[in-house]
Amino acid sequence: MNKNDIPSNKHLGSLCKRGHDWEGTGKSLRRKLSYNCIECEKERWKTPEYQQKKQSYREKNRAAINIKRNNYRKTVESKREGYLEQKREDNRKYKKGTSGKAAYKRQSKRSCTELRDSYIKGLLARQINTTRKCIPVLLVEAKRAELKLYRSIREARHAEE
Repeated sequence: MNKNDIPSNKHLGSLCKRGHDWEGTGKSLRRKLSYNCIECEKERWKTPEYQQKKQSYREKNRAAINIKRNNYRKTVESKREGYLEQKREDNRKYKKGTSGKAAYKRQSKRSCTELRDSYIKGLLARQINTTRKCIPVLLVEAKRAELKLYRSIREARHAEE
């Protein structure tokens, strides 16, 4: 038996009057707040006296119970509605920012300026008329170096003008 096996709101206490032994430890599993034995509580809940007491409480306090139930439902529904509205708003923002030609242009411009492998492989595949998978890594690195050199020369010319 491990201490981690005991639920967080319960603890092992002295053996109860009815002798409910928890997993052969010689102790009873009890609630932390009330110190009641869990097994004794389960037995008590099944008794006809307890069931009658519970039924009479419900009958006396039906209006208050219904008010609490309705308030709970309203709060849950409003939280759910707020969550769904937030999710809809996030979806709208996502669709606005990533859909259409503008997103494609942003993505392609970023891969051009950063000289990503996918961009370079696409250039080489069009030049030598093959698929991207067939292009070796060394060829990609050589093309990247060539493009960097070409860009630096172009920037130097613009700086002179």
